[in-house]
Amino acid sequence: MIIMKDSLLTRFILSAGVVCLLTSCAGMRPIDDAVLGAGGAYLGHELSNGDPLATAAGAAGGVIVSEGLHYAAKKQADKAYAAGYDKGKATR
Repeated sequence: MIIMKDSLLTRFILSAGVVCLLTSCAGMRPIDDAVLGAGGAYLGHELSNGDPLATAAGAAGGVIVSEGLHYAAKKQADKAYAAGYDKGKATR
């Protein structure tokens, strides 16, 4: 049982890493939502021994994590753009 959980955790970490690498492209947003939603559903299903409510909650949690990552990436890009704009404006 412990080996299965370690394997599950390893798969989740690798999947989350791949998704994080893809979050910079706006065209990947629906794919990121789907992948993290499916990953969350899988985790919810495995950790709850097949409880449908936990599976649905895991899917919702995965989508929320994906949207949070997109929000954070956009906020950081907007901040960098504003700093570059202010820097360019100040040197003129």
